[in-house]
Amino acid sequence: MSNVQVVLIKDVSDLGQAGEIVKVKSGYARNYLIPQKLATLPGSDESKEILRKIKEQKEVKVERIEAKQEKKVKQEKKRQMMNARKVKLLAKKSKS
Repeated sequence: MSNVQVVLIKDVSDLGQAGEIVKVKSGYARNYLIPQKLATLPGSDESKEILRKIKEQKEVKVERIEAKQEKKVKQEKKRQMMNARKVKLLAKKSKS
């Protein structure tokens, strides 16, 4: 039996994640992966569209992560500024 390459549409345990190109036995692809809409053949319009969507989803996820990190940095800077103000106020009070 020969192996074929397929593009995974969804994550498949013990095989790979969505968007990956993996080699599987032709019967497994033909009888299970493709009918269950878990994979498609590379080069098809469907696989190109799926890969494009997955790429967009990953980009959105990266943007969200970067936004969260930026928010945390801003919060930390604000907290440090507040602490610095508190230290200055305490120093003034202790001098009085």
